[in-house]
Amino acid sequence: MAKPRLEPTSEFHRLGLGFYQDLDTTGKTDDEVCDIVLDPFTGQERIRLQDFLDGITRDDASDTELLQLR
Repeated sequence: MAKPRLEPTSEFHRLGLGFYQDLDTTGKTDDEVCDIVLDPFTGQERIRLQDFLDGITRDDASDTELLQLR
């Protein structure tokens, strides 16, 4: 049986928008930068985002699938 296509979630797209030039200078620490990027997400959105990120960082996602997450 074929593995289902890896589809980026709306939360993943929104997460990407949170990264901008000089973001690293906006926060004083890595934790502050993470807080800035994750601030727009609420409870269920954070859970869906975490589940998706867990899925793409496991070894079962191929390089080809990861490159298609644009």
